[in-house]
Amino acid sequence: MGSANETFTRNLEKLNTGGALRRVLASHQPNGVHWEIKPDGNPILSINGHSIYKPENAIATVAQEINAFLENSDPDLIVFFGLGLGLHLQFLRLRTQKPILVFEPSLDVLAGVLPAIPMDLENVTLLTNTGQLIEAAGKILSRTQNKLAVGAIIPYRDIFPAEFDNFRTALGQALKNIDIKQSTRAFFSQDWITHLEDNLPVLVGSTPLHAMSDLFQGKPGILVGAGPSLDTNIEDLKKAKGKALICVVHTAVMPLAKAGIIPDIVVLIESQHLEHYFQSVENLDQMILAPAPHTHPEHLQMGFKGLLTISVGGHAVSDWFKQAYGIAPLESGGSVACTTLSILHSLGCDPIIQVGMDTAFTNNRTHAGEAETGCCQVKKDPDANTMSFTYLDKRTEDGQWDAQMVTAWGGQQQVMTRMLFSSFRNWFESANQTWASDRTLINATEGGARFEGFVEMRLADALQKYANETFPVTHLLEQGLASNILLDPKLLGKEIRQEIETVAQASAIASKAETEATKALKKLKSGKFGTLQPTLDRLAKKEVLLQKLTHQTRLLNMIVGHEATALSATQPAGQDKVSMTIHSVEKSREISRLIIKASDMMQGIFAPLVSRLLEGTPPPE
Repeated sequence: MGSANETFTRNLEKLNTGGALRRVLASHQPNGVHWEIKPDGNPILSINGHSIYKPENAIATVAQEINAFLENSDPDLIVFFGLGLGLHLQFLRLRTQKPILVFEPSLDVLAGVLPAIPMDLENVTLLTNTGQLIEAAGKILSRTQNKLAVGAIIPYRDIFPAEFDNFRTALGQALKNIDIKQSTRAFFSQDWITHLEDNLPVLVGSTPLHAMSDLFQGKPGILVGAGPSLDTNIEDLKKAKGKALICVVHTAVMPLAKAGIIPDIVVLIESQHLEHYFQSVENLDQMILAPAPHTHPEHLQMGFKGLLTISVGGHAVSDWFKQAYGIAPLESGGSVACTTLSILHSLGCDPIIQVGMDTAFTNNRTHAGEAETGCCQVKKDPDANTMSFTYLDKRTEDGQWDAQMVTAWGGQQQVMTRMLFSSFRNWFESANQTWASDRTLINATEGGARFEGFVEMRLADALQKYANETFPVTHLLEQGLASNILLDPKLLGKEIRQEIETVAQASAIASKAETEATKALKKLKSGKFGTLQPTLDRLAKKEVLLQKLTHQTRLLNMIVGHEATALSATQPAGQDKVSMTIHSVEKSREISRLIIKASDMMQGIFAPLVSRLLEGTPPPE
């Protein structure tokens, strides 16, 4: 028994499984699964009477399948449907050291196999939830050229047809999410960087979130979104004031204010100027703002009671804060609601109850009626599988989105949504299976889409069970703000200076690469090929060094990454060797010029900021 437990524990560790899955498997009794290893070494596995491996030559057959699967390919990521006895993964690992995500649809297989068969597989992650799959694939592919190989244990596709369809849909969602993230970076990256010049001196003088870590240990926290269903339960939400920490996304402030509810913490991560979300809202001086460092500087000056400095994952600032202060960034899926969940988790709240988190078009609307964007109406075109949307305030132009139908809250119906909303919901589902699995997560939205793995309760019932006693929420927050645990600006200045020095080095190499590229193009276009190769060799060396330097600076990648990717995707005018070489060298020169231009811009922004931080200079009045 002890040996089985050791094997089980080691397998779960090697396969990078989260706490939620470990707890489920620890008590799950496998049913319908039979396996054995024959004397000749061939494995037998049957699931509900269906044989997974060929009985006489399983090992040879699997080897042939994997060889055919990876023939003439070098993917950045392999995603595989079915763990089985791990045989396919063993042959995959012999062929490549690239990351592997394996999606196993059957808890019975896992509970039956993992305690018995050691699986010493490196860089393999076991997943059982599509939200996890989307999140894990997106993290890997967003840093690569998106070369993805997708495979499956062949009999699994017939045994688990619905799960296989969900698996394929999830991968499509993951690739769509990458497009969304790249588009967001392309649109906002320059704003993100320029806003840091004004914001960082203010934020290092404000209370950091980690100063309040676990301040609300074991106390209920409520995440308030501005989804349409907020209209139906806002009266119940009033009863939670003083009995739970109420943490809201910025779009929910107005509907709460109009209902007479003063939230405790407001979270705002957007870089656009969003002052209109707070117009006519009284009592801002009784709310704490938790702004992302890249948010619009005007947001920090709107008269909130205090600022809570947070570090949001995926940005250059999160790297600096971790290196300077040892502050781990908040998990964030690109949505203010995702960041809000992370803040409540960091503060120790348990349970975390979410309301107004529809992530769907309940009653054909995007937001609660009293929200600034609550007037947005959607209408589905069933023939085209799209929906048109209209903002009555006309601040946003009308348009259309692709439509999706997903399981509704309660599980009895379907509700309409869009890809972007699904990506946020998938992130929540992944969090519930991994880093947030140590908390009770309750979906009390009473509308919108179902969040798989969340406890579903009516808000009134959740408050009655978990938030029926008053405790000093405001006093605890004021205590935290008054803790005087502040960040040393000099440490931050040193980290930024180091990155800017790397950017400057990259710019210097880019300048030399641009010179070599110009020389090479002159020779190519004049037909002087005799002295071309040494020039191309020097250019290649500069490109290798430049690539190494740019990988060391998230700042530079934020500015030029999407443009460089777009350049790389262009095709040469001709397919002969000279045309293709000219095209390649022209791309190289343009990328070098992008780096030089971005470096100049960042030197102008960050050199004065570094000086102020190193001097410990307070922010200007």
